[in-house]
Amino acid sequence: MRYIMEQDEIYGEFAYVYDEFMDNIPYEQWHDYLHGLLIKYGVNKNLELRAGTDFNSETVYHERNSGISPVTLGFKAKLMEERKLMPSLAFLGQVTLNSLASKNFKAPYTAPSIRLLFQHTLSDKLNLGYNLGAEWNGVTPDVTGVYTVSTSYSFDEKLGMFAEFYGYLNKFEKADHRFDAGFTYLISNNFQVDTSAGVGISEISPHYFVSAGVSYRFSTK
Repeated sequence: MRYIMEQDEIYGEFAYVYDEFMDNIPYEQWHDYLHGLLIKYGVNKNLELRAGTDFNSETVYHERNSGISPVTLGFKAKLMEERKLMPSLAFLGQVTLNSLASKNFKAPYTAPSIRLLFQHTLSDKLNLGYNLGAEWNGVTPDVTGVYTVSTSYSFDEKLGMFAEFYGYLNKFEKADHRFDAGFTYLISNNFQVDTSAGVGISEISPHYFVSAGVSYRFSTK
């Protein structure tokens, strides 16, 4: 997994995610369906531009809403190469524009997010990554701390697997910790598919979630 793409590469990523929540009140459920689109462009070997949005269809207490979620713009910049025991380091900065969305999904506030991305190469097949950051949800002015600890393993040039433990920390809410794992398969040099499943660990987390996605690389050279 690369932190920054090569110059003049464009990646298109599309994912389908299904989450299920169950309230403490019997028979009241929240089913969330999320279709995500992310476009990434490699300006050079140290800088990547990003733009993304979601088609969101959700049912909350038997009421259904569908539409486009707020558009997110951002960048990822490489700050430091990996050296011996020192991990590689990159910075991810994004802002979600609250007004660029369908009427039902517009948010009161513009929502920035920042992350520091660390990665260790443990062997030719095994990597360890961990991220720390902060984000705003656009609904309230409160900040949420985010973290991820992940590992990825390559069986061969095409098949890989990953597992991650991650969470969200907000002083006004209970902690939300989750775990997931999945597989990636490289169909060609430019086309990859992936699938994963996970569970919520905390009381407010979704009971379970599954996802599937595709990524395609275009070259503008």
